[in-house]
Amino acid sequence: MLALCLASLPAAAAAQPDRQVAQQAVREDAETGGIAGNSPALELTGSFLVEAWDLNGTPRDRLAGGSIGVSLPIHERWGGAIELFGAHVVRQTPPDAALVGLVAMVRKRLTNGHHWSLVVEGGLGASYASVEVPDRGTRFNYLLEAGAGLTRPVARRTSLLLKVRLMHVSNNSLKGPDHNPDIQALGAQAGVAVRF
Repeated sequence: MLALCLASLPAAAAAQPDRQVAQQAVREDAETGGIAGNSPALELTGSFLVEAWDLNGTPRDRLAGGSIGVSLPIHERWGGAIELFGAHVVRQTPPDAALVGLVAMVRKRLTNGHHWSLVVEGGLGASYASVEVPDRGTRFNYLLEAGAGLTRPVARRTSLLLKVRLMHVSNNSLKGPDHNPDIQALGAQAGVAVRF
């Protein structure tokens, strides 16, 4: 029995350094902006936002949806992203709306920790909805988005994304000041980024 235990020690010892090397590679990539931080990525996220202020009435508008995007490194800690998203808008008065939008984002990585990195982002875009969003507005709207969040590498090419997101939806008075209600929504976004 003792001989069997002693014979299995070299195999267990050999497996341990491989695991440590893989974990160290993920940490180094996150710190230096390697595969886990400074290469193009496909991002898949889900979000839930609630009208937070400048209310158009009650109850508050709510947006729930998801997005797919591509992020690209620009320079050192700076990056950009193009995001296509779809959302179900629960409106104050029926019917609810389906909203599709496209946003160009700029992102800055503020910290580059072993386990978590802090990012801030903001961008502009446009959307189109199945009905007027919000009430008394238009189907076409401009978008302004801003947010901050955390990223955590979970594998060599995959990171977890957790963010707080602000979304402003407005038509910028395209049909006059009487038809320019807006939505100021605040919420959470979670997803993954897969580097390629």
